[in-house]
Amino acid sequence: MERWANKPLRAEEILKLISPIDIFKRYSDNFQKVGTKFKADFRKDPNPSAIISRYGSTFLYRDFGENESLNCFQYVARKYNLSFRETLQLISNDFNLSSYGLITNSGNFIYSTKQFSKQAEVLDYRTIIEIKKRKFNKEDLIWWGDQSWLENMLMAADIKPISHFRLTSAKKNIDHKLYICDDYSYSMDYYWNNGVFRRKLYFPKRESHLKWLSNVDNTVVQGWDLLIKNSEICFITSSFKDTGPFWRIYGKPVAIAPNNEGSFIPNYVFYKLKRRHKQIVLWLDSDDTGIKNMKKFSQIYQIPYIIHNPRLGKDQSEIWKKHGGNVFRSELIKILEEKNINTYL
Repeated sequence: MERWANKPLRAEEILKLISPIDIFKRYSDNFQKVGTKFKADFRKDPNPSAIISRYGSTFLYRDFGENESLNCFQYVARKYNLSFRETLQLISNDFNLSSYGLITNSGNFIYSTKQFSKQAEVLDYRTIIEIKKRKFNKEDLIWWGDQSWLENMLMAADIKPISHFRLTSAKKNIDHKLYICDDYSYSMDYYWNNGVFRRKLYFPKRESHLKWLSNVDNTVVQGWDLLIKNSEICFITSSFKDTGPFWRIYGKPVAIAPNNEGSFIPNYVFYKLKRRHKQIVLWLDSDDTGIKNMKKFSQIYQIPYIIHNPRLGKDQSEIWKKHGGNVFRSELIKILEEKNINTYL
């Protein structure tokens, strides 16, 4: 390994000395070979369902039982419940990188802005979802309005009511099959990719396991195209629907959401947020899963999280629906002030 003058402890400086595979091999008990499945490291796994594979210019740990991708630094942070700063220091100490010029004291720590990779893309890219739009009716607007969304917001967000959709999926052996939608059915439209339009269908009145149908993956950041690029504060919520109350209170889109509740926004998006916004705040659902994820992501990315009173509702949309915008605003201000976070209101 090359010796050099003192360098700050940054992820990219570490990767000039050791590879992601070196890090995975040291800290993963089950990993042996790139591209070969092994038993997951963070849960009981009766059958091998985890893998470390190359994605772009780096390698990711992927547990198909959790639908989560982690780069080597995120992996170590999760395993030992460390902040990003602590993760870099642990790796530097364990590999004796200080002898190669890396400074490990906290005063010289610098956050990395390097993009390591996007989340692994695991969906069947040939799934095609075609829709037949209809106009918003009174019932649609009442249902969305109860949860803070106005018609102009829905249109700006490309949320469309639909009457029918066609599905083509080789994976499910479905060829251009037509489905008739119930009264409350909506399409959240995203982008073209690999010749297929990516969208998520939402059926809020159905049972939980039938509410969603999509051909997108965890690289999607819901609300990203709407988000004010340079603002005082940005919230990360559990779902696209939960970004609406913040839009209403601040008068502009200041919140985003990952593709699903179990995932987080891709690294390259997070680093863009860090550069563009004075404050990033995690506010996920006030249930066991949401609180667990908030604590985990807060540790990894060194951003604050807030937990609201669960008696008000599970999430921001439910608070708005049950108690109205004034109560949501009051709860928002109260919990931000308790955390010493500027409300910017």
